[in-house]
Amino acid sequence: MAHPKQLVPSYLKHRASGQALVTINGRDHYFGRHGTKVSELEYDRLITEWLASGRSSSYGVSDQAYSIAEMLADHLNGVRISFVPVDSPAEFDFDLTPMVSPNGVD
Repeated sequence: MAHPKQLVPSYLKHRASGQALVTINGRDHYFGRHGTKVSELEYDRLITEWLASGRSSSYGVSDQAYSIAEMLADHLNGVRISFVPVDSPAEFDFDLTPMVSPNGVD
């Protein structure tokens, strides 16, 4: 008979540092020294927050997370696109040179 899937991430011990940790959505959360009352209370608090979020897949992800779409938009905003007037609508020129040099010096 198959074992049921674990319902709540486990309270673990990081072997190298001896700290308590739990992994939620691929992100490790550390609570201080493993086995202490403080670390167990922090674990309980974090699990309670995660469950209250509906086991959200975005739990623990910073609101400041930088998406690929945002990175691309920022890049395109930093690129100067200039159109040169021409006789034929099929003839146009893109100037895709960055407005700032790669090392940050103009």
